This record gives sequence, structure tokens and C-alpha cells, in this order.
Amino acid sequence: MPISRFAPPLALAVACVLPFGAGCGRREPAATAPSPSPRTPAVEPRSYGLPPDFESLPERTKEIFLDLQAAAPANEAQEKLDREELIRPAPPGWKPEEPGRRVRLTLIVKEPTLRRGETLWYRLEFQNTGSESIDYFESDSFFKKGAWLSWGWKFYVNGEEVHLGDLDFNRGAPVAGPFEPPGWEKLTEAERDAYVKRRNKETEAAYRRRTNLSVTLHPGETLVTRPWRNVGREVADRMWARGEDPDRARAPGAFREFYSVFFQFDKPGKYRIKAVYSDQPPGPPTEEKLRWMEERGHSRADQMAEHRKRVAESLGTIESNVIEVEVVP
Repeated sequence: MPISRFAPPLALAVACVLPFGAGCGRREPAATAPSPSPRTPAVEPRSYGLPPDFESLPERTKEIFLDLQAAAPANEAQEKLDREELIRPAPPGWKPEEPGRRVRLTLIVKEPTLRRGETLWYRLEFQNTGSESIDYFESDSFFKKGAWLSWGWKFYVNGEEVHLGDLDFNRGAPVAGPFEPPGWEKLTEAERDAYVKRRNKETEAAYRRRTNLSVTLHPGETLVTRPWRNVGREVADRMWARGEDPDRARAPGAFREFYSVFFQFDKPGKYRIKAVYSDQPPGPPTEEKLRWMEERGHSRADQMAEHRKRVAESLGTIESNVIEVEVVP
């Protein structure tokens, strides 16, 4: 999972990539006015300054903090683009329904009647209906693409869980230019290793920005799923070769394909569909983890305070409304 504002707070960012690290992606539920959203602990400050004890940290930990600093501007630019695309403002005159952290998940379908074998097109909205802002984070965001569900999300059809997407999770990937740069043959082995390492980091960071989602959902705002349709592996590869993103293939209006290789609407009858988001509070840190983090400069008191914060921020289980779809011959 990504690190930075595209992940948890810097205080525990290192723990997300090291053994026994504190859980990385925090997530959020859905809404009823136009706009969706996920969550993660608030990240402050935005400057990503180095910790006072930076020089005494292990080399790998130093490298992580430096990567955070280097990625911050591009990550913040991506957050702005995601907010503009996926979050809808609070409706005029809107007021919180309850104090605190509350969300509503709303499922909408384009057509409630399908012919056998036709595609179901849907939209999911995740609205902050409470009085507090919610920071939402997803790795391989479900809201950005419909090829699979992010952690915590499930769909049910007639009471049975349906797995969206398929087993081909990668679906190709953009190629960042020729692997060997000009003058490659003149580079030393150490210089080549440094280039490959840097290129791999840049490629991974670009992938995370494209697929991850990190937004703050303010009271009344709604996070909505991006329109999406499955184009298949061959078409996806051709689109990548042309510099196009297959996850942005044109879809009908504001809806996305209910795509699953494990389930089709191929039998006449009525189907009751709902979405469920689960954001359960984390269990207490183990004594082993507490000691491990203490050895790396995180006091036991700070760790427990972070744990209590995450427990308080957990949203529990959120169920959408139930949509009934009829399939006719």
C-alpha cells in the first residue's frame, strides 16, 4: 500500500512497510447525494518534514521518509484531480443528519429491467451525512475502477456474495519509455543498478497515484464511483500502447458495468442487489508489536493513542439500499 497522504500519517508510515507495521489503508463508507469517498487517518502536516531523529534511523527507514518527501507534490496533485472528478459538493441547504462521523451508501441502477444476458449498469454513492470530515483511503481503488473490489467492500445478489471482476488483476500496465536510457552501455554496474532502482520507484509511484484513492470527504459531500466498463485484456494492452488508460474507457453516462466472471444475469427472474462496506475497529497491538515500535522511536503511549484514534474513527458496517432488478427472456 502507498505511503504519504496517499497512506497513513508519517508518524506510522514506516510501520506500514516494515514487519508488524500498523495497518495502512483506512477506508470510509458511501453516500446519497452525488459523490463517493474512502478514508485513512488524517495526515498532517502536508510538508512531510523529516523527523528530528532522522539521522539515527535505519537506512531503509530514512529511504522511506525521503521517498515520501519526493512523492508529496505529485500525490497532492493527484488528490486534487481525484477530488474534482469523484466528489460532489453538499446539496444547497444541506445540514448534518447526526453529529460525529456518519455515512450513507446509496446504490443506483441505470435500468431496473434487463433482457437475459444484458449488462447491468450501476453507480454507488458514499455520502458523509455527519458533522465531521472523513479521510478515506483505498489501495487499488474500487471507486476508480470496477475491475475488482477494494478491501472492505462486498456486493450481494439475492443474499449471496458476488465477487466482481476476474482473476486477471493486472490488466496490463503503462510502459514508462525504453528500459535502457541513452548511454546505457557506458554506465557502470553500480550506475545501472541505481537507474533501475530509481525507475522502479517512479513506475510504482505512478501506478499508486493512478489506482489509489486518498480524499477528505467533508460533511454533506458525496464520493461517487467513476464510470467504467470492462474492455478485456487485449484491448487494454492496445490502449496502454497508445498511451490511453483502459480504466477510463467510455461508459454510458455516470454508470459502470457490473462486471464479474463469476456471475451473470443470465436467468429470468428478480434479483435483489445491495452493497456493503465494512470498516471494523482494529484489534489492540500485540506486545511484540509494541516493543518492536518502541525500538524504532514510537513510545507505547503514542502507539496506544493512535490505536484509540483508529477505533474511534472506524465506521462499522454500512449497508446500501436494496435495488430490485428484473431479468426477462
